[in-house]
Amino acid sequence: MIINYITYDSWWDTDKTILPKLCSEGYEVNCFVINPTKEEIKFPNKKIQGLKRTVVIEQDCRDRNPLAIIKAIYLMTILLKSIYKRNTYNVFVPGKNPWFQYLFILLAPKNKTILCIHNFEEHSGGNRLFLLELLKKTNFRHFNNFLFYSKSQYRNFKNAYPYKRAYYFNMPLKDFGSPKNISEDGRFRFLFFGFIKEYKGFDIFLKAANSISNPEALFVIAGNCSEWDKYESLITDKKKFALNIRFIHSEEVADFFCNAEFLVLPYNDATQSGPMLIALHYNLPIIASNLPEFKDLISDGVNGLIFKKGDVCDLTAVLKKALTMDRKDYDKMKENQKRTAIKYQESCNIEDVFKEITQYQ
Repeated sequence: MIINYITYDSWWDTDKTILPKLCSEGYEVNCFVINPTKEEIKFPNKKIQGLKRTVVIEQDCRDRNPLAIIKAIYLMTILLKSIYKRNTYNVFVPGKNPWFQYLFILLAPKNKTILCIHNFEEHSGGNRLFLLELLKKTNFRHFNNFLFYSKSQYRNFKNAYPYKRAYYFNMPLKDFGSPKNISEDGRFRFLFFGFIKEYKGFDIFLKAANSISNPEALFVIAGNCSEWDKYESLITDKKKFALNIRFIHSEEVADFFCNAEFLVLPYNDATQSGPMLIALHYNLPIIASNLPEFKDLISDGVNGLIFKKGDVCDLTAVLKKALTMDRKDYDKMKENQKRTAIKYQESCNIEDVFKEITQYQ
């Protein structure tokens, strides 16, 4: 079985955990990636061992620029040589280039294609373009096979499109190697990691941090933000914070997680969380809002702590509780997180899902 895997740079942190699994199952995998402009690219290294072929399309203009259709046509021309071949299945993870999406809808085989969808429902406070929303709905109506990375998103899709063939699996844990630098300053670190967006409840995190007077507490923020001025004004004492407001490179990630005592996920809504999967891999306990997607993996007082979504006072109380935990209780929480990670990894049945998908070939 040949798999043509067509994706976009912004999804590569997930793709690079899925592709090796497909290669190890004996699929002949060809990978096609659209990179944005050099200024916007997140993951310059697209090398995955075991891939039969890797094609990277470099854009020299923004996705919405009409000139981006040139690279879209070029990639579609390459794909047309293989996407209709016998014994071939096409996996498409839609990105932000609307021109390529439109061409793919027009020219790709409906029954030999599976669309991988990260978010069936967009996050609250999002600013998604009308054209991309229209294409997304057209994708749902046009194609027949869909793959989701979250049970809740799969369930919501099936409620809306019960006649479509849909699947889901849990995304694999994210491994960024061993840490290079371990801090020895003795401070108790609460980590907020990832691109800062409104739905992630970052303002709740800052307001709760402002209420903590314990000098041992350090609130580490690691991730880029397009509206940093708005959030920076909420900080009352910068001595409490370690600010890394920028894109975090892969080789830095392990240091942030291995130096922290807790990852904090104050989200207002969620489908899945990349930082949570990194924390699980490094057995880092998590403080999270009481969303179902988090409570499925985080048990209050066992491998993390749960607070009421959007409640600054409740998050403040949980941060204070974490700061006063007995060391033995904290070590036990880390050990429980390790068990959770092992159990979760066993549920990442990528191979079984793809076998089920491709049996309809």
